[in-house]
Amino acid sequence: MLLWALILAFVVPALWSYSVFYYESSQNGHLAGLKAGLGLLFWPVFLLCVLKGALSMALAAMLFPTTLVPWLWRANDSKYKGIPVIFVHGYLHNRTGWLFYRWLFKRSGLGPTYAYTFRGTVKDQAERLARIVDEVIGATGAPRLDLVGHSMGGLVIRRYLAGAGGERVRRVVTLGSPHRGSKLAAFAPTRAGRELLPESALIKELKEMVAPPGGVELYSLYTPFDNMVLPVRSSVLEGASISTIALGPTSHVGILYSFRAAKKVIELLKQ
Repeated sequence: MLLWALILAFVVPALWSYSVFYYESSQNGHLAGLKAGLGLLFWPVFLLCVLKGALSMALAAMLFPTTLVPWLWRANDSKYKGIPVIFVHGYLHNRTGWLFYRWLFKRSGLGPTYAYTFRGTVKDQAERLARIVDEVIGATGAPRLDLVGHSMGGLVIRRYLAGAGGERVRRVVTLGSPHRGSKLAAFAPTRAGRELLPESALIKELKEMVAPPGGVELYSLYTPFDNMVLPVRSSVLEGASISTIALGPTSHVGILYSFRAAKKVIELLKQ
């Protein structure tokens, strides 16, 4: 029974989302580009991403309750005196999505790092982020900080920058964020999820404010095998002061547990 429950909870969603990915990508040329680039390796890589999709969702679910363990979420700001980093999680997730990144950041001497759980619409979350930024700046005395967002978290950050300005932000990294929306948002059970539809008011608003405020460097990282942001090109953000970087083959949630992705973020924030 447990095995079947795990298959229904994680394997079936991964297979379904990658089936939709395959169909959608076959309609817009993305699939042809992947097959041309990978050749005979396409199917092994594709199946590996499906596996990563199932395993990463299972890992995310197992770690979800650790948000209740207080000592995991201390900023350690007395030990780390660098530029503060605030992590913003994605849709239907919580701060536990950043456990792996925070561990690597601490090993790399970056931080202090902060991770919070956000709820509500993107606007609600952006307003809370603004308050958190003020609190972190006040607590650390740092003139500016860095923001890292996964999935919808990247849109929360961009909405914050548009509303509050970027005078307190140095660099922003978005990971697999649906900058131009995702067709899969049609299946979202909440208002916040449906804000991610390609023609939503939020996405239209963000399209009008692509460039970050002056002085803010923005890095848009994405995976060509993203099974949640469809079409995949929606996770590509281009514009002035924006650098777009393709990550290796992994799933949407798998970005949170990818050593290579995390090391790339560390490299960008250290430079």
